[in-house]
Amino acid sequence: MKRVTMPWILKFCYLLMLLSGAPIVSLTSAHTRPTGSVQQTQEGAEVLSSAQAERDGPEVLVQGSPIHNANGITFDRHDLLYIASLVGRSILVMNPDTGEILKRLGPPAMDVGDPDDLIFGPDGSLYWTAIITGEVRRLSPDGVQSAQQVGSGVNSITFSDNGRLFVSLCFRGPGAIYELDPKLSHPPRLIRNDLGPGCGLNGMAWHDGFLYGPRWFAGEVVRVNVDSGEMLTVANGLAAPAAVKFDSKGRLHVLDSARGEVLRVDIGTEKKQVVGQLRPGLDNMAFDSHDRLFVSSYAEGFIAEVLSSGQTRTISEGGLIAPGGVAIMTDHAGRERVFVADIFSVHEFNANTGEAGRTTVTFFGNVVGNPEIGDPLTASVDDDHLILSSWRANAVQVWDPEHNKIIEQDLDFAAPGNAIRFRGDLVVTELLTGSVVRRDAMTGAHVKLATGFILPIGLAATDQDLWVTDWVTGTVRKLVSSGVPLERPVVVAMGLLGPEGLAVEGSDSLLVVESLTGRLSRINLTTGEVSTVAEGLSIQREAPSWASPTWNFNGVAVSRTGEIYVTGDHKDVLYRIQPQ
Repeated sequence: MKRVTMPWILKFCYLLMLLSGAPIVSLTSAHTRPTGSVQQTQEGAEVLSSAQAERDGPEVLVQGSPIHNANGITFDRHDLLYIASLVGRSILVMNPDTGEILKRLGPPAMDVGDPDDLIFGPDGSLYWTAIITGEVRRLSPDGVQSAQQVGSGVNSITFSDNGRLFVSLCFRGPGAIYELDPKLSHPPRLIRNDLGPGCGLNGMAWHDGFLYGPRWFAGEVVRVNVDSGEMLTVANGLAAPAAVKFDSKGRLHVLDSARGEVLRVDIGTEKKQVVGQLRPGLDNMAFDSHDRLFVSSYAEGFIAEVLSSGQTRTISEGGLIAPGGVAIMTDHAGRERVFVADIFSVHEFNANTGEAGRTTVTFFGNVVGNPEIGDPLTASVDDDHLILSSWRANAVQVWDPEHNKIIEQDLDFAAPGNAIRFRGDLVVTELLTGSVVRRDAMTGAHVKLATGFILPIGLAATDQDLWVTDWVTGTVRKLVSSGVPLERPVVVAMGLLGPEGLAVEGSDSLLVVESLTGRLSRINLTTGEVSTVAEGLSIQREAPSWASPTWNFNGVAVSRTGEIYVTGDHKDVLYRIQPQ
């Protein structure tokens, strides 16, 4: 079993649990599993074949991206492509011709934090920004790593022609630009701190004695004199400019994330030419020594080359990057569609074939006139809509997928872990308070249904009954019975290992994802027996120290005909399990 460390949020909830005097159930309690023969799935995962287990093993219905997501990219002197992966908490080295990943820098062998952008220094050192923890890190040519604290949100990084190092804060903290000592020894020098709100400069570049960078929320590209701080706009009218780069001829290229465009911009006239069209959710770009242009995607994790003809060549496929909540919706023609919350987007798939439908990307609040989906981690069906929740965005949203419109939004929950509709009201698990909260549909008032949990996360309900999982104590508890809230929640299963996603199956059982073991289990609500449906699932990547261990929610949903869908965030897959 994995060792689980408790970040401050859990320590706080754990302290509340102790102070309340509520009983604490051991995380390692054992429970009986049925015996049976062992079968092999397509990925070699073991699945118990028994009276309680499904006849067929889990099928990989959708295979996502081999990269959890792709942020900043840069080339070394050998024209190998280095890729920062924030969600993957790693730095990848890729052959740009074949897409083969040659090397990974990251856990468990190496701690690289949460890399967002990266650049090589004049001495061959690799520098990168750790956006969440606010550090700039350096890996010297002889393998020595050092770091300097700048501030949460440190995002873009670049060097001048004469070896000066610059960083900018974006998406967290003030919109500031700093100059750093390349040895990371002297304190940062502030150049400007008035470029917010929300973002200073994103993917930056140096050209002709000036620092260039896009202002994501302002829709413009600016040029900054790093000594005086003077700033001049050189391009505007962009939807969500994510990065700028110059080719060997000194031509400015701009990446528009929301439109999926690569543009060439004349600095003097601001005339724009689209030189490449990709999908929205783009992050950064880089030229190699032969002026070949490569682009990364934060939303889908793909790497593509923009050819001189304007066409694009996919180097590494995109798709799911951190699949979480899963929900099944039936359209007006009676066809079932599977929706997966994927941290920076929501993906739609054909429930039978796995064929991809629409992907709706979040642009971090940069859609004018309408709130957008905010870092969706869980999803549940609400008639023709989806309920999305995210502790990262501190948001619970009711989203109309047909019109890509948020029709209801609540930003007042304390780190929402999951949300569903129950008897007309919203029910939400709060990670920060260890509570399950009900928001009255008529008044909007928040009422606590139950408190004293350490980490309540998964929710499931019928018309009359409501259940919740507690990740730390390994329990599933019933909170409402026959429409009446219980004075004390009733334990219906215990000894589970990291229970997250929960779903009602038929009239007398629940399905629960045990994230610490890669197992899907069934709880018989009549007998209390817990049996294995499938195990060896590729789920539960280890969380960073600053996050809840449920930072990537593992969801489960059941179709009308009994097919079971489970997300696997470790290898970015969507499983389908046929009914017995």
